[in-house]
Amino acid sequence: MYRYILMPELNGDEGNNKRAWRRIFYSVVLTSVEFFLAVVAVLVGLPVLIDPFHLTLVPGSIAQLLPLWMVDLWGFQMTVGGGLTMGGIIKGDFRIEQIGVMFLATGAFVYMLALLSILPGSWAAFVTYALFALAMIARYWVLGRLIKLTGRLTKRVRDALPDKSREE
Repeated sequence: MYRYILMPELNGDEGNNKRAWRRIFYSVVLTSVEFFLAVVAVLVGLPVLIDPFHLTLVPGSIAQLLPLWMVDLWGFQMTVGGGLTMGGIIKGDFRIEQIGVMFLATGAFVYMLALLSILPGSWAAFVTYALFALAMIARYWVLGRLIKLTGRLTKRVRDALPDKSREE
């Protein structure tokens, strides 16, 4: 919601449809790293949910490293986490985005645990997923701070309004 402060001013003559697309565009641009990581997470997790058995043919895949229920859990975390993160970014809702980021962080952590069993051969993937998990944890913390700050700002604005306008 408050990330729109960074957007260019909207003209009064623009229609609601154009405003909505513009809001979505700037939301994605202003959080491009998070948004595109969320897209990648959905693209990685969805095939796992659709056909986890096909992955058993790929050497070193997550399906060979973890039990099937954990592979399904990982695919679910990546798909739902990516979807919620994208939805939160598009809607401008920090809480939804934070829930999605939490799913992504735990999904990355699950994959890191799977990669532990084949170290040192998997060191590059392990470091990649460790950094991905750390980035999602950092984003979770930032979103928590933003939620607190926007809550305080909203309270200050409401407190500053005259009593008559609060009722409307």
